[in-house]
Amino acid sequence: AYVVVCNHLSNTDCFMVGSCFKGKPYFLCKKEWFKHKIVACFFSTCGAIPVDRDNADVQALKTCLKTLKDGKKLIIFPEGTRNKTNERLLPIKGGAGVLAAKTGVNVIPMYIRSKSRFLRRNYLYIGEPIDMSEYFGKRVDRATEEALAEKIRDGILATGDKMEEYFEAKKAKKSK
Repeated sequence: AYVVVCNHLSNTDCFMVGSCFKGKPYFLCKKEWFKHKIVACFFSTCGAIPVDRDNADVQALKTCLKTLKDGKKLIIFPEGTRNKTNERLLPIKGGAGVLAAKTGVNVIPMYIRSKSRFLRRNYLYIGEPIDMSEYFGKRVDRATEEALAEKIRDGILATGDKMEEYFEAKKAKKSK
């Protein structure tokens, strides 16, 4: 079991990230997608866990904890919404780190690079696992939650940096 974290640019990100792993991944999805029965059925079949982003969603938390304790993969976009700005990442919410600390699993950071045109080619880079073991079994207070979120933010950004290094090296090799 592990938590996968990634920047969030598009409604299709969960499917792109999920396609990188064997087996069925589970992912958090805003509860608004579950208002229509057909869409709710589709997302539930795909492994979506509805979450109320405006309130502390205890049911979503319990479902995520059970998913990880059952040895499954959980995809979380810790920005909490799609990033439509020019910033590399929006502020990171603490849930992914708290789940990792409470269940004793590590975090795999990923980074999506996207071009802003229709039918664009997207790139997805998988980073080195973030070691969260220093937080396993410890009480998670507000300061710890913020430290966990910062560690995840650093991991996602480092993964994005490695992706950019790859593209720079590829560009340099091409120009020779």
